[in-house]
Amino acid sequence: MKKLIIKCATILLAFAAGVGFMNYATYIGNRDMTTVMAGATLPVVYAEREQRLYNEMHGYVEAMDGAYMKESLLGLSEDHSLGIAVEKYNAHIKTISYEVRSLDMGRLIEDGEAVEGEDDGRYMHLDLVFKDLLTQGEKYLLILKIETDEHREIYYYSQISYLGENHVQECVDFAEQFHEATFQKDTNQELLRKLEPASGMDGKNLGYVNIHSYPRSVIWGEMPMEQISEEKLRFTDIRDNIVSLAMEYQVQNTDTKERYNVSEAFCVQYTQNRMYLQNYERTTDRIFDVGSQLVKDNRISFGIQSREPLYKKNEEENVVGFVQQGQLWCYDFGQNRLSRVYGYEDEEDARGLYNAHEFRIIRIEDSGSMDFLVCGYINRGLYEGRCGVLLCRYDALMNTVEERYFLPSDRPYEIVKEETGKLSVVNEKNMAWLSYRDMILRVDLNDCSVKILAEEISEEQIQVAKDGSLAAWTGSDGERISLLNTRSGVVSQIDGEPEEMLQALGFMEQDFIYGAARREDVRTDMAGRRVIPMHRVIIRDHSGNEVREFDYASKGKYVTSVEIIENRIDLSCILLHADGSYEETLPEPITYTSEPVEQKLELAVVNDDVKRNEYHFIYEGTMKSGSMKRPRVRMVLYEENRVLELEQQGTGHYFAWSFTGEVERFERLSEAIVRAHESMGTVWQHGYRLLWERWNRLPRTQIEGFESPDASEISGNSLVQCLQLMLRQKQLYPDVQACLDQGMAVWEICEQELGENCCLIPGCSLRMALYYVNCQAPVMAVTGAGDAILIVGYDAQNIIYYEPGQTALKKAGMKDSAVLFEEAGNLFFTYLP
Repeated sequence: MKKLIIKCATILLAFAAGVGFMNYATYIGNRDMTTVMAGATLPVVYAEREQRLYNEMHGYVEAMDGAYMKESLLGLSEDHSLGIAVEKYNAHIKTISYEVRSLDMGRLIEDGEAVEGEDDGRYMHLDLVFKDLLTQGEKYLLILKIETDEHREIYYYSQISYLGENHVQECVDFAEQFHEATFQKDTNQELLRKLEPASGMDGKNLGYVNIHSYPRSVIWGEMPMEQISEEKLRFTDIRDNIVSLAMEYQVQNTDTKERYNVSEAFCVQYTQNRMYLQNYERTTDRIFDVGSQLVKDNRISFGIQSREPLYKKNEEENVVGFVQQGQLWCYDFGQNRLSRVYGYEDEEDARGLYNAHEFRIIRIEDSGSMDFLVCGYINRGLYEGRCGVLLCRYDALMNTVEERYFLPSDRPYEIVKEETGKLSVVNEKNMAWLSYRDMILRVDLNDCSVKILAEEISEEQIQVAKDGSLAAWTGSDGERISLLNTRSGVVSQIDGEPEEMLQALGFMEQDFIYGAARREDVRTDMAGRRVIPMHRVIIRDHSGNEVREFDYASKGKYVTSVEIIENRIDLSCILLHADGSYEETLPEPITYTSEPVEQKLELAVVNDDVKRNEYHFIYEGTMKSGSMKRPRVRMVLYEENRVLELEQQGTGHYFAWSFTGEVERFERLSEAIVRAHESMGTVWQHGYRLLWERWNRLPRTQIEGFESPDASEISGNSLVQCLQLMLRQKQLYPDVQACLDQGMAVWEICEQELGENCCLIPGCSLRMALYYVNCQAPVMAVTGAGDAILIVGYDAQNIIYYEPGQTALKKAGMKDSAVLFEEAGNLFFTYLP
């Protein structure tokens, strides 16, 4: 027995020694293969006026698609000059040059080589004086190029516009006065009367206020706040006497000493008699400040936030990854360990604070390791000065981050985040999938090769399971659904019955929900909007077996969309009528029988008497006591090239820019216009094609040269005549009646004849549609079943229109007309002149 004990002890000691040696060898082998993230090296450029810096611009080490570079706009006064300050940091600048180009980059307006400036040690000050070649009010692209010892050429982008005599400074003064008023505890101030309070803003969240908030919320409620940094000023749009600008600064609660990052945006209109606040928005986020312990009273406090913090937890719910102020963190409750996984912040360098990126947490393992995406501008490190999508792997055991692939983009952060879709998965077999620019990409991480699995797949057509194990997308023709198992990498097909159209609807855990519609039931209105009424809904389990089918057509109902809420599936339904019309009806619920799961870790909104709503993680599990560990994460070094090469550009979209400088992507022009109208913004396609803007509209106008035709010149019903006349204004002469007789829809005729200039804007209001009349393009409006008029002008009270069969133009009240068009579905057709 004694010998057996000695033998077992010897084996255990040998095993322990072997494990210890392997750990040491692993440490030695990896010690020289990791490093801290390299510091920033690129200078930062500002516009400068009267010793004030504004419109901070960060550099790119590769040329970008200048058409999309809209985050900065600089106005030029009558002297055509522009002051520039280059903050050098540790860079040695060799040469500076510039170009002024048209927004599509096609025309070079002027350029300058070897620009000299005054160097004060920290900044190099330049004075650019442009030639008298810029049309007043038109936007151009300024590209500043800086060569340093470390970088051959660094590109800085800003739009510029010659304003001539202007009132920009008055608008800035007004915004600054309003800003100062928010720190005075007086709700009766004259400036605060510019707000337009509405019941929708209840004032419970001080993290987000806007023009519809009540004054008490705008002055921070009962919170004693003081500003602790200067405002960083940035112009997002300037046109005529309307200026959109944003300020960024920090504030502090003088009682609790909590600090906050604040972004405050204004849209201000100047008139001789008074200043108008057209829009206002402020976001406030408490700065994540790590003390000696992160968890107090079983909770992690994020405090006031402008939106719900991004986070993801592991299956055991004892590890959580979360994002704060542009940095990704990981906290392990069982180990009481907090790691700053990824971020660009550098205590000694302000460049790391530039927050033009976002994170997508893909998965978190029980060890605390995680996969995640970084989308946008890279401030420092291997890909410094580039934009794109970066896949990373955090190893919690080794406390390292490995950058696994980089998909570069020649577009800025605001566009990259919109073009990166909901599918982002990586499996244990070194395979990754990404939806990007309406493409489904498969990436082999072993050699960083890319394969396009599908193209022209919009975000509406793709569905992803919550755990990322399954994804499904519908082809453009609806004949089949592709179902991807990301664990195995296998893509299977679900085929519909003949004459059926399939639609991927969503996932409930790992069960896939999809619908089938008869093609004969699909409804497409004259403006091209399609409704797909699904007569049956099918649920398949994770193995692909059909487990349930629901036939709603037997009830006279058809499903159009699905909303999944916890364990309930709500189906939006319509009724179909014999004449081809449809109407909404009561939704149909599907109760999902899954076991309720008690959560140990939850994100909760907690009310404070003074600070109002605050965000907290509340944890009910077991936590390790003792001092909190703060290991320093290091970057894994590698020699091979991990930059993905993708030749296809993907599908073009409509982008709506708001007065705050934010961007949203849309599949349909009408949706983008509605959003831009709400946010006092603009709509662009391909970056340089302006399709709509909120402000550039005259108070009255009428299309030049338009005359009512004689009855002998044109025939057909009112719809045919109006469409024919609208196309004639563009020097196009198709036989509209013949096209309709051949089965073409009105929207198809417009797209065929007008091409990219076609503007189908169903769902937009009359006010939105009149923008095109202002641009000298007639707008065809539907007034009833098959009837139409052609709007050719307007004034403050009326629209001016042509009605088929009439010899003279007519007028109708603006309000009455808006109601008439809305009742007819707001069907508008026009073109971009």
